[in-house]
Amino acid sequence: MANQLGQFIRKSKSDASLKAQLKSNCADVVAIAKAHGFVITEEDLNDFEESSKAFIDRTIKSIGMGDPEETMKRYQVYNLVLSAWIRQKTKPIQL
Repeated sequence: MANQLGQFIRKSKSDASLKAQLKSNCADVVAIAKAHGFVITEEDLNDFEESSKAFIDRTIKSIGMGDPEETMKRYQVYNLVLSAWIRQKTKPIQL
C-alpha cells in the first residue's frame, strides 16, 4: 500500500483536478485516491503523517533551529495529501 500512497502523492503534484479535490475542506483522502485508481488506507495515511513529522523533527534538530510544530505547518502547505488528511481527521463534528 505504501507504494500506492507514493504514486498518489506524486500524481497530486501534477494533476490540477486532484489538487483541487485535496484542497477542499471536506476532502476524503481515501475516497479521492480510490476515485483516481489508488488503493490506500487510513493506516497508510497515519503512518505517512507520523513519518513526516519525525522527518521534520529530525531535520530541525540536526540544523538546530526552529519550532517543529511551526515547520510542520509550513510543510503541510507543500504537501497536499498530508494537509488534506490532517484536515479530514481534525474537522469539527457537525451537530
